[in-house]
Amino acid sequence: MNDIPNAINIYTDGSWKKKSGGIGIVIYYPDGTKKEYVVPGFQETTINAMELRACIESIKVLQRERKEFGSTVFLQNYACIHSDSKYVVDTFMNAVYGDLTKRGATTKEGDDYANVLLWKTLIREIRKSGMKIEIRKTKAHSGIEGNVIADKLAKISRGRANRKDFSRSPNRTRRPLKIKEIKVNEVKTKQIFTIYIINTLPRINLYNAGVQILRPQKYFGAKVKIRGEIKTQTLHIGHIYQLKLKYDEFNKLVVDKVISELGRPSDNKHLISINGK
Repeated sequence: MNDIPNAINIYTDGSWKKKSGGIGIVIYYPDGTKKEYVVPGFQETTINAMELRACIESIKVLQRERKEFGSTVFLQNYACIHSDSKYVVDTFMNAVYGDLTKRGATTKEGDDYANVLLWKTLIREIRKSGMKIEIRKTKAHSGIEGNVIADKLAKISRGRANRKDFSRSPNRTRRPLKIKEIKVNEVKTKQIFTIYIINTLPRINLYNAGVQILRPQKYFGAKVKIRGEIKTQTLHIGHIYQLKLKYDEFNKLVVDKVISELGRPSDNKHLISINGK
């Protein structure tokens, strides 16, 4: 191990194959606690984007863990991210203190310029954390425990890739969301719907959810109510899902099947933008 004494040491890694990517995170806390994290990966992405996302997600994890553990584990207020990505380590200082468009933020072909969005997200999360966070280079495939585990987790994440990495297209034209009301029985259900969860009202074994339809384009922006089973089809407020819908015996629109969870609007800006906010 090449840990920094009395610091929170984080090992991150990205995995990429055939345009599908994943991220792995291992965190070693000063009290000896070790935690491993794996989240669903991304499609249509690059290895550099995955290495960056691993760093971003690790800082988000720290912020959540800080609320749970309090000041005991975070007494030093210092974390070191160990990455085996030369791209991430070499560009980090330039991203924090320099110009993201300078050499290092892009490849010779300019393919990675889209990662500017991810660099900005990384900087924002570091500032939100209120911690001193640095990124250091660790050698890949050298037997370092944290790096080995992060590599395995990243491959698992890649196998669960269920959402597109739209950060790769920062200049995509985004259509403002136009809100309109339609009747429930006007929705044709023989297709996959992409919906945004506005609110949920739990009931006995069921819940009613207020949603906005983002796709198919025919219903873009429409607000409707749907029903779902709490035990098997829990939908989280503020998240975007792909669903199959159907009508029940009372002619109510219900969830037939959850295809995938696409995450929050911040990760799906090509789908939703409310009044430009």
